Formats: sequence, structure tokens, C-alpha cells
Amino acid sequence: MTPRKKKYFSLKINITGMAAFFISVSAVFFGLLKHEVALELLGGIFFICLTYCFLVILITGFLYRKKAALLAARIVPDKVESGGEAFVLLNMSVHFFQMPFCVIRYKIDLYTKDKKRITHIFEKVFFKTGNSNFIALSRGAYYADFDYVIIEDIFGFFMFEISVPQSSAERLFVMPYTTEKMPDITTLAAGAEKRSEQRIVKNDDLTDQRMYVPGDDTRRINWKLYSHSGELFVRKEDTERPPHSRLVVLIDTEAASCKKQQGYDKDQSRAVLDAICSAALSFAADCSANGVEVVFGWNGSGVRGGAYANCGTDIPRILSLPACIPQDAGLPLPAMPEEKHILIFALPFINTAATSIEKYLAAKQQGQEIEILFCYNNEILEGAANARALKFFRTEGVRAKAVRVYDKD
Repeated sequence: MTPRKKKYFSLKINITGMAAFFISVSAVFFGLLKHEVALELLGGIFFICLTYCFLVILITGFLYRKKAALLAARIVPDKVESGGEAFVLLNMSVHFFQMPFCVIRYKIDLYTKDKKRITHIFEKVFFKTGNSNFIALSRGAYYADFDYVIIEDIFGFFMFEISVPQSSAERLFVMPYTTEKMPDITTLAAGAEKRSEQRIVKNDDLTDQRMYVPGDDTRRINWKLYSHSGELFVRKEDTERPPHSRLVVLIDTEAASCKKQQGYDKDQSRAVLDAICSAALSFAADCSANGVEVVFGWNGSGVRGGAYANCGTDIPRILSLPACIPQDAGLPLPAMPEEKHILIFALPFINTAATSIEKYLAAKQQGQEIEILFCYNNEILEGAANARALKFFRTEGVRAKAVRVYDKD
């Protein structure tokens, strides 16, 4: 998305306002022509009211142009989960006098580089309290060239909009939601199979016992203790964590940023990408619990996110960034890393043209294992995901399959 031009104020007259002006002038004209006093009087009253509203909006807007530029608003917290609540805090008190029939509001207009948007208008009370809240629905890293002070009449005929310049940095990170519905992932990490459950090892401490509960493994019952006490006890056992290892997870966003993708629209592809990021977040949390470090990359980034490599272990914020690239950018996946195993979440293409994944696999090194999950959330994409997975069926060192990802409940 190209930055908006620096237009610091504008006066807008909607079609209804223009029609009201025309009707009132016509009423006065025909009232004079037909000597209809009632029509002339009614038209005159409407014309005076409309003229008053127009002049008040115009004069108030010009008077407050410089004062509005002194406003400074920030969003807290700057990281929220998708569907969470954020606040806009006005950290500089500026008083606006409100004329009769005039309304003053504050508007935020946030956008991502892949054309998501959050727009919210706060009422005049915002200037008194200095804060107001809004809901951040869609995952992404949000920017804003300007906030806006809106001055309009109570009828909504005329509006004077004053632009308040903002920093070029991200103002809000909307992070993926966590999901309990994980896709079926059986991946390798550092050459050893990653255990989805902790492995049980025997504990020789005979004093570490607890009462038997129906459903416990009967092999863990201490029969010797049962022969003395007549009650069933089971041995507590330790769990063994797998060795620390590193896993590279890539998110292929090419289908979401491709302008000519057929079969599903942009809103649908963004919804699948949001679900992928949520699945990746839950997967990363599971890996972390099992001693596996996970690093991320996507089209147009390096591992951990290119310029965001200093994010450290802030995985939720990292996963707010995929697809924060302009539409039809055609950017490749990160360079092939040296890790033995690589996991790729991908949006399936409906067509069969060569994509960034084919180009990426061409750089595959000897002994590397690559697992590709083509993700879908409806029947149309399920067919495309299965077709894409089948294409890599006989590729050495590559396992591909279609998996379902789930939208937020």
C-alpha cells in the first residue's frame, strides 16, 4: 500500500447536503415566483440553517487547525490478541469549544501493508476523558499516516477533517489468537522425532506413591504394597524432556499476496493465513514445552522475520507480521537454512503454476527433511490443498499433506 499524501485538512460536503441546499434555494425561488409565503418562509429557514452549519464548520475547522496538530495520541497496549481490546490515550490536553449544532470527534485509521484496516471514531467525550477503547479484530502489524479530528454538523451534511500526522513506525501489533484445535503435525527436530507427549521413565523411589485412580495404567500398580495394605497404590513416575533442538518454521504467504489468485477472494485467504498463524503459535508453544526452539520466517523476510530479528522469543508479535507486504509483491521464502528439518505452512494455490515452494525446494541440501502443510478451512481449498500435496508425493526428502486449520470460535 502506497502512503497517503500529506493533506492536512479537507472540507467535505456530502450529496445529501448539496441536495438540501438545492431544495431550500428552490423553495425560496418558487415561493417568490408563486407568491407562496409559507414555501418561501420554509425554504428560507432551511437555507439559513444550512448556511449557519456550513459557516460554523468551516470557521471552526480553520480556527482549530493548529490546535489539532498539537494533539498526541498513543495506543496501549501496543500488542493485543486478535479480538482483544486496545485503548487510545490522549497524552496532551487540548480544549475544543463546540458551537451549537456542531460535533467534534477523533478518528483513528490503522492499516496493514496487506490492506487490512481498523477504523474507529471516538465521540467528543474523548477530549475530556483522554482515553477510549476499540476492538482489534484482525491479526497484523498496523500503521497510521494520520489520525483525524472531525468537525461536522449534527445532520452530517458538512465535515471538516483535520489530519494529525503520526509516526511511520508500527502503532499496534494484533497477534494471532491461540487455538486448541491443532492440525495433525508429525515433524522432526534436529534429526529426532519430536514427541507430542512427554516420555515416561521409571522412578526407583519406592516411597513416591499415590492412591490408584480408575484409568491409571495397571502396570504401574505396586502389588507388593497392595499385599501389605490391601489398598491399590501406583508409583509416581518422572517424565523425560527431549533434548534441546532448533526447528525452522516457514509460512508461505504467496497465495495471500498474489493479486491474480483464483478460486477464493482476499478476505478468505487472509482468514486462512490468520488460522495458520494461530496454529503456528500453538505449535511453537508445544515445541517450547518440549525443549525445542522454534524460529520463523516467511516470504520477504529472513528467519525470525528479517528486520524483526531482534524480536527474540516474542513469538506472538513475530506471528502478527506474516503477509505484512504489499499485494502482488512476489517475494521469495527466506534462504535455505542449515537445519536438518524445516516445516512449512502454506496457503494452497488453485492453479498449478510454479510457486515459491518449488523454487525453494530447488535449493534443498542433502539430508534435509522438509515437511509441507497445505492448509485449508473450506471444501474449495481442501481440494486445492490435496492437489498441491500430491504434487510432492515422490519428491525425495519432502513430505507434504493437506491439513485443516480452524478459525476462531
